[in-house]
Amino acid sequence: VDTLQGMLDAARCCAAQDPPPGPRLCVVTNSGGPGILVADAASNAGFDVAEASEGLRGRLARALPSTAATANPIDMLASATTERYREVVGEVVASGEYDAIVVVYTEIEVADLDELGAAVAAATADARCAVLAVVIGSADAPAGLGDGERRIPVYRTPAAAVAALAAARERRELLARETGALVEPAGADVAACRAVIAEQGGDGWLGAGRRR
Repeated sequence: VDTLQGMLDAARCCAAQDPPPGPRLCVVTNSGGPGILVADAASNAGFDVAEASEGLRGRLARALPSTAATANPIDMLASATTERYREVVGEVVASGEYDAIVVVYTEIEVADLDELGAAVAAATADARCAVLAVVIGSADAPAGLGDGERRIPVYRTPAAAVAALAAARERRELLARETGALVEPAGADVAACRAVIAEQGGDGWLGAGRRR
């Protein structure tokens, strides 16, 4: 991360859940523009914003209006209710096709934010993928959605959410790397070094006359 805010955003993502196990990312939104912004930012960050399978698209089509988009981003349209969020996000989770889901909510009076948060949290309670939310247009959006064991971190912009998710993914990759092994330099007199340190006593810092 490059900024203090970016570090805090990434920390909230990592503290709330495990990082995404892979690069496949799905966007579920009630507004096309912000959904595309998330998809573009995710692609630029190295995520795979792949289209949903025909099977998943068929199940989504049965739950959505005919004019909704079911590929990815999944645009449920501005008429999306809390129950529609629950059903669609639940279908995406159950499909197992994605490693991360970004749920976008542009504030419209059709859905109550608190109820929507509880619905999305319930739909993702057993999810093995990472889940983040972007809330647009709400001056008092909470830091997280849901109040159970799984609390979904909320971000104010698509870019912030994707950056936090990318940082979490990078952390996972770093932790998975081999840590290597300690190397003892050739010709080092370890016993003599320990003797010098032991002579100092106290906290182990060398006095000015013994530093080299």
